[in-house]
Amino acid sequence: MPAHAVAHCVEKTDAYQPAREQFEALLLTLQAPKTQEMTHDELEQLLLTEQRELMRRCLQGHLDERGKGARIKSENTASAAGEVIWAVVPKEPHPLHLTFAHNR
Repeated sequence: MPAHAVAHCVEKTDAYQPAREQFEALLLTLQAPKTQEMTHDELEQLLLTEQRELMRRCLQGHLDERGKGARIKSENTASAAGEVIWAVVPKEPHPLHLTFAHNR
């Protein structure tokens, strides 16, 4: 479904407000003079870190909107393969684990 098709749904709730705030903060960071002086590698590392947090907040907003009451643990751990693992702990007794792979 295109983003513009669901825009009206997002506007009626504030479940995604933390994600919007993270995105706006990222834009301000990208515009900052200090960031303008970063190498491409430094910028890429910054974006990798920030995009994981943005995606975590988007997922949390979605879960909150669904009303499951699940919370994503804000800390992350790396598996032996170098994958970042986010634990999603729903109200149900069995936790769901999401894995986001990335290169280090």
